[in-house]
Amino acid sequence: MIIIFILFVAIYFCYVGKTRTGKWLNPLNLMLTFWSIWLLVSAINPFNLYEVRATTYILFVVFLISFSIGFLLLAKNTNVINNKFQFLSKKPSITSLIINVGTFLSLIYFSIKYNRILTTMGVLDARNIKFELGLLFSSNNEYLFFNVIIAAIVYISFIISIITYINTKKISVLLILSMVNLYMYATIGLGRLAIFEATIIVLLAVIFSRIFRISNSSIKGKIVLVLVTLGGIGSIFSITSRRLGTNLAEQGLTETIMFTLEQGIIYFVGPISAFNQFLVTDVTRSVGHTYGRATVGGLDYLFSLLFSYMNYPFDSANDITASFTKPTIDIGSQQGFNAFYSALMNFYIDFGALGVIALSFLFGLLLAVTWNMYIVNGNVYTLSLLIYMSYTAIVSQYIFPFQSLSVWLIVLIFVVLIKLQKGFSPRYSSAVINKL
Repeated sequence: MIIIFILFVAIYFCYVGKTRTGKWLNPLNLMLTFWSIWLLVSAINPFNLYEVRATTYILFVVFLISFSIGFLLLAKNTNVINNKFQFLSKKPSITSLIINVGTFLSLIYFSIKYNRILTTMGVLDARNIKFELGLLFSSNNEYLFFNVIIAAIVYISFIISIITYINTKKISVLLILSMVNLYMYATIGLGRLAIFEATIIVLLAVIFSRIFRISNSSIKGKIVLVLVTLGGIGSIFSITSRRLGTNLAEQGLTETIMFTLEQGIIYFVGPISAFNQFLVTDVTRSVGHTYGRATVGGLDYLFSLLFSYMNYPFDSANDITASFTKPTIDIGSQQGFNAFYSALMNFYIDFGALGVIALSFLFGLLLAVTWNMYIVNGNVYTLSLLIYMSYTAIVSQYIFPFQSLSVWLIVLIFVVLIKLQKGFSPRYSSAVINKL
């Protein structure tokens, strides 16, 4: 019964989303498709995890409904789109190259340091040091530099360079640098999600470029994008192999692929089970509500840092949620899980079920605003922000990105770039943009 309910809600709002925006491929429908797939897989339960209560699934569906209504309330139809896409110069600026070269050198330093640490401790033990002080990072400033500044530069450069390539079909130095930087950033800590999320960003860039007719298809462009995707998949398998403590040749390609696929499915159904455990064990009774702080966790973390510098330290919302998300919990008889509880955890710990309804609605409104910004004024920065906000909506299925300070910085930088090129008015020529 719950499967039919999920399918009905997803299909209905996808249809309404197409009617409202004029496109089947719009941010709402992409988000609904991703979320619904994993809700359905969870309901089928292929790995015999502990049963998820029907009331938990209903709360997930309530999230989808509230988010959809928020998006549909404001989203414009593409028939009012400004077709004069304002693009940057085809050659990357000296400033962009300097920033990315500096990022590359910084990542080389951290990569060498991290790989030295791997020789003295096990792979599994070394996975979390990317988020801790002491070994990889000698100070809090170094930690913030890597996890906030470097992370923001990596993602911003990657998004802009991918959009540039799709438009020009030319492989630039910036594109190569941004891809290398993203790979190094992912491998420090042996994380696979950064590669997966980069693949989502590439797919979103391709989809929006096609539906907005920014670029025409070409055999060369398709080949390069396929190679990038295959490279991403190969990177995930390679990182998985390292986490197994071996290499692809020793482990065997088939076994590595099967292990990666199983882990991938657990990554996305696990948050549903984890949130169910969160509700069953009534975590909010012991830790209390955070009243909006968990939803804006990155900003809350920033304020906690500022107050700590003034000798008035307090626990951030991220500290509170980490108290129960960091320890491993059992979501099956032989399956542990931690960290990912989906965006619903943030909304629920803030204001309970009402928080899921209200904050999901606001999240949908926010995505609609970024969609409208591009519809009114199509340029590389409004498209970048649309791609990134669509990405946050999709990945909120397993984690709410705005818990991270780097996500707030990325959004802020895109907004500033839009303002700098007089982004809210299409009357400015691309020549003005190229001066930035």
